[in-house]
Amino acid sequence: STLWPLFHFRVGLIDYSRQAFEGYLRVNAQMAAKLAPMIQPGDVIWVHDYHLIPFGDELRKLGIRNRIGFFLHTPFPPRQLLETLPRHAALLHLMAAYDLVGFQTDESLRAFEDSVVDLARGRLLSDGEFILGERRARAATFPIGIDTERFARLARRTAQSRDSTRLAESLSSRALIIGVDRLDYSKGLPQRFDAIDTLLTEHPEHRNQISFLQI
Repeated sequence: STLWPLFHFRVGLIDYSRQAFEGYLRVNAQMAAKLAPMIQPGDVIWVHDYHLIPFGDELRKLGIRNRIGFFLHTPFPPRQLLETLPRHAALLHLMAAYDLVGFQTDESLRAFEDSVVDLARGRLLSDGEFILGERRARAATFPIGIDTERFARLARRTAQSRDSTRLAESLSSRALIIGVDRLDYSKGLPQRFDAIDTLLTEHPEHRNQISFLQI
């Protein structure tokens, strides 16, 4: 209820509490204490997503000096949004515990770098490296996606299936509108249903001319 809406630019939905932040740190500390005894010299540790931002810092507190990478699977908000979070500087310092911080897009990387400099008084170096407090780390962009060729093959095969044929026949002459989304408020599903309702209310000529399928 704090980082998820913030990282999706929904500041009005943020619910911040000091107790929740302390619990966030406490859970990551407990997980780090469980992992630390299993780590061997030369192991590389890869941490994923906003749930575990403090994880690297907690490992460092336990004396772990292995290489640790972190990848953020959400966008990273611009500096102007990040500073609405009461502990924004602390969050940036936690991310500096990693040797490498990865983002999906150049836009998120630039937002992070701007925040490091403007909100945490850090310093940018060359090749994505930065210094924040006593720590030196690197941030970079690593775009991720899907296996497009596999999905294309699946689509071609599925287009000839019985279900696809039945769907096409059921449409008759109507156009098909399809939405495929996860169930979270960053996807705007209520607004999409309202938009379809508005379309059919204000433009009745589209009634019985379209079918809307939301998966």
